[in-house]
Amino acid sequence: MKRVPAIILSAGESKRMGFPKALLRIGKTTLLEDQMRRFKKAGCHPVVPVLGANAKTILNNAHGIRKNYVINRRWKLGQFSSVKSGLKSLKDISFGCFIIPVDAALVPVKIIRKIARKSLKNRHQAIIPSYKGQLGHPVWISQALIKKIRSEDAGKNRLDKIIRRQRDKLIIKTNTAAILTNVNTPEKWKQAIINLSSP
Repeated sequence: MKRVPAIILSAGESKRMGFPKALLRIGKTTLLEDQMRRFKKAGCHPVVPVLGANAKTILNNAHGIRKNYVINRRWKLGQFSSVKSGLKSLKDISFGCFIIPVDAALVPVKIIRKIARKSLKNRHQAIIPSYKGQLGHPVWISQALIKKIRSEDAGKNRLDKIIRRQRDKLIIKTNTAAILTNVNTPEKWKQAIINLSSP
């Protein structure tokens, strides 16, 4: 299978969490490291974390990311600026790209692989997983859509709105609520860990 790149968005301040979400613990590892491991296990390459507000803290406390990461110095403009920073760093976009926020945690490897296989067989602009009618993560976007996003204003757009406007997108039904995980607070993180299933 062709290697599809992946971008992990981890540039925000994590105000509601009160702690860098990338450094939340999953056993002996961090959430960011766990995200990277899952995408690499699914065959993605490169896997690029986008850092910003807590970049130094994350780099000093997470392993395996010092050789391949991006610093978004305009992170205050919002998440879309991190999307653009990550996409601009990619040398090869011919197979599209996965995008996922670091707080969309614990997505099973099999879901990533399924989306990657679909991306290589279809001509869609975007592929999004769903669970019981709700859209989740990660999303895959095509080479054409990457080029479009690269040209958009960093502070005046949102990835979800751009994807919503695309007529040619594929929704993949899944049987796991993990694709809906969104850990913005300590309480949500505790619940996510309770619901943790093997990838």
